[in-house]
Amino acid sequence: LWGYLIEKYGALELGDVLTPAIRYAREGFPVSPIISEVWSLVVQVLGNEAARKIFSIGGRSPDAGEIMFNKDLATVFEAVAAEGISAFYGGSMCKAIVKTVQDHGGFLTSDDLAKHKTVETTAISTSYRDVEVYEHPPNGQGFAALSMLNIMESFNFGKYSPLDAERYHTMIETKKLAYADLYQHNADPDFYEVPLDNLLSKRYAKKRADRINPEQAMEAPSPGIAIGPDTIYLATADGKGMAVSFINSLYMG
Repeated sequence: LWGYLIEKYGALELGDVLTPAIRYAREGFPVSPIISEVWSLVVQVLGNEAARKIFSIGGRSPDAGEIMFNKDLATVFEAVAAEGISAFYGGSMCKAIVKTVQDHGGFLTSDDLAKHKTVETTAISTSYRDVEVYEHPPNGQGFAALSMLNIMESFNFGKYSPLDAERYHTMIETKKLAYADLYQHNADPDFYEVPLDNLLSKRYAKKRADRINPEQAMEAPSPGIAIGPDTIYLATADGKGMAVSFINSLYMG
């Protein structure tokens, strides 16, 4: 993606763009508080020694303000800067990535990387109080933000003070409703037709807004539009007692 954007829209060369990242990776950078907190959650589940060596300090997550290095990443970026994006998707770097994945039980192949392509999509939008707001389409999550704006248009936020509890309650409930639809419908548009026309219609947003009770928080709201036939399921059995129940799904997309 970076290479595509730089080549099509950029004013700088790829090497110039990567130079700051190479410097931070090689010379180190102070870990921010929120990154330190998230890092502490994932460092416990790093599955191999190489990952622990790169992404931990002696097996622990870095503290906020601690200097973190990733010299291997700097080396990779230097190769990409010198040879171009093709260095990542082919050649020795590609082979090393594939070998590491397969050595740990994965199924990635060199052909998978070679077939990668960047897809440029058309933005989706909605209006919020006469302002047109644009977002990334599925399989991105942008339609959830647009759904929230549509729902919130039913409420007069001008009557609330900035820290009003009812203001935050309304926004939280709106987010619950939008995410219920997001989790139900967001998927790869090559394989599932996301019902954006319905999800982003003002009529649908009004129905969702009507579910918000100013006096009570919702539990886990259900999506407002039934999902299409995207999940494949079959059950079969033979005369010898062998039975198979099979479901093929991307779960949450």
